[in-house]
Amino acid sequence: KSTLSIRSSLTRQFKLVLIVNLVYAGTAKQGKKFSALFANLYETITESELTWQELPTKSVFGLITVACTDGPRYNLYSSITKTLDPATLVKFANDFEIFLLSNPLVAGSALMIETFAVQAVEALPEDYSAFPYRKAFQNHVEAIGAYQDDLVADAVNNFFLEWRNRFSSPAVSGYDQMHIYQNYGHGDEPLSAIYGYPEWRHKYLTALKNKYDPHGLFNGYHAVPSRLADWS
Repeated sequence: KSTLSIRSSLTRQFKLVLIVNLVYAGTAKQGKKFSALFANLYETITESELTWQELPTKSVFGLITVACTDGPRYNLYSSITKTLDPATLVKFANDFEIFLLSNPLVAGSALMIETFAVQAVEALPEDYSAFPYRKAFQNHVEAIGAYQDDLVADAVNNFFLEWRNRFSSPAVSGYDQMHIYQNYGHGDEPLSAIYGYPEWRHKYLTALKNKYDPHGLFNGYHAVPSRLADWS
């Protein structure tokens, strides 16, 4: 009885919200052809024309700018996926709701899925440059734990780490190996998941590292190794 009462109370406080943000490079008339596909699915809709300079700060209700403010902690785990598995996403939504009800201090957390047009990128050969995602950048799934009280830090980390690993598994991601876009890396991934697995790519990047930064002055997150033996 007590558990049901608490759940009922928290349910009134929290609501999972699904936001679809469509970005189309073209005229408003052309873009409406795509937004019309969601006409029967949304409660509210906002359509606007933005310049490229405005896009980072005004799209997605300005949430990108909010995420850059001081104060909140953000614990992000992510994975590139070839497909979006409906059953996995439903399972995540159900587990996510339970997680939020059990941890109300992380109510600002989210799952973000970014899907891109990749025709131009994939038209170039794999060895055109060191860009590692030429054949592996269909969708990017980002699980973001947001909180201000460190009491929930471990719970946030455990939940989103587990789900990053699920989204990265071959059965869900559609890829044989884990792929992570560097900007969304957590720091625990193997470097090959960020920069690519082929050995020629490791040699190429390490050679560039030793040529332009032999003393490691620009080492930071996910630093390219100065020794081939240090690739993971």
